[in-house]
Amino acid sequence: MSFLTKEKRFIILQVTCVVIFAGRAWQHLFWDAPFRSILWDQALLEDFVLRHLEMDWNEYATDVRIDNNIQRFIQCTGVLFALSAISVFTIKKYIKLSTGIITLGIFILMLTAFASFKTKFFQIGEWLEFGTQIFSPVIYLLLIHKILSHKKLITLAKIAISITFIGHGFYAFGYYPQPGNYVDMVINITGSQEDLVRAFLRLVGALDFTAAILIFIPNTNKPALVYCIFWGFLTAAARIVSLFDFDFALQTLHQSLHLTVYRLSHSLLPLWVLVETLRMNTNYDSSKK
Repeated sequence: MSFLTKEKRFIILQVTCVVIFAGRAWQHLFWDAPFRSILWDQALLEDFVLRHLEMDWNEYATDVRIDNNIQRFIQCTGVLFALSAISVFTIKKYIKLSTGIITLGIFILMLTAFASFKTKFFQIGEWLEFGTQIFSPVIYLLLIHKILSHKKLITLAKIAISITFIGHGFYAFGYYPQPGNYVDMVINITGSQEDLVRAFLRLVGALDFTAAILIFIPNTNKPALVYCIFWGFLTAAARIVSLFDFDFALQTLHQSLHLTVYRLSHSLLPLWVLVETLRMNTNYDSSKK
């Protein structure tokens, strides 16, 4: 069972972290991030602006220089994410420096998650969807520094996967209004009618909730993880497939590729858990012989 070698299992987790940081780097360097939901929150920042910037709120909110500075901050976070992606590979050689950079990357990921959460009017599903993206590099650092056992790391990874798919489920099932981009993606890919697509998404939402529970049950965790791998990959790839235009191939890839890249973690982290689970089961069976 060569696919279960320690090195290959490690590479799966390593790639998981790289795609998260690389995808977010592309987003922040070339597109936008939801930080303005915090930086333009009058209730939160007006007092600070009046006291320390000596501007009234209208001046602050309409000042082009302020907006340019926000955009520079977003691009700087993109550079940090890019460095974090590189640090995932260099951590064994430069352990202190790489650990510090990755830790900062995790912090900015959490800030991005909160800003996105705020943009979506504090819908808990939006916060939960960041589970695998935030926890994967945390698990990677814990593994590198041997802070937790493999068994505990797998449990932590299952929690991250579970909350991510619960977040997916809230939107797909219709607890929150089904996002128009979800519906449009399925229509663009399958050509189905809207009513059928919405019913399909409700079914997927129910499966997401089910898988989020079954991954913790020994007799059902493997098929549940296979579902998470399969559906996590499809939902990531759908961003490219649904938006791709052969007439503007490079432009549409530039617009959508990062959306797919960082969401690949929704498939890769379950894959890492599955191969680690198979490895532990193999070791257990061998010990009984």
